[in-house]
Amino acid sequence: MKEGAIDRERAVVAHDQAPEVTEPGVGAFDNPSPPVASQRSAVLGRRFLSVAAMRHDQFDTPLPQAFAQRIAVKAATANFSTSYGTAIAANKVSWTTSGVSGGSGSSGTLSSSSWTQVFLSNTNPSSGSITLRFTLAAPGSGTKAGLESLGLSWRFSSVSGGG
Repeated sequence: MKEGAIDRERAVVAHDQAPEVTEPGVGAFDNPSPPVASQRSAVLGRRFLSVAAMRHDQFDTPLPQAFAQRIAVKAATANFSTSYGTAIAANKVSWTTSGVSGGSGSSGTLSSSSWTQVFLSNTNPSSGSITLRFTLAAPGSGTKAGLESLGLSWRFSSVSGGG
């Protein structure tokens, strides 16, 4: 049995022409695509019932929906306990807003049963800010001065159409 050559390399020159040497270029391989198509697609064209065949008119798609950002607050419990044992009702805590930019602020009173809106941004915001000042109403007798903490929950949500 005779063995033949395997994996032999041989140069093939097309039409007896020397290969062209490529030079490096400057820039991207392709130009970026334009944001708007220069002409309608040949698939849809002016064909009879093309929208029915594709089940959607690709040329009249709706714009993306506008969204605003909402920030709301809720008390963790109905009553805040203190280090000396006296409970303070969550609705004794209120806030005022100032320095609002990129939206609108809402002053209010804290609740443990529902979320209360604090800030609503403009539609499709790039930034926004608000300053909140919390105030504790006179809680009643048996309350002593001191440094206490209370639990709040914050909710950030996107709102369709800015409202």
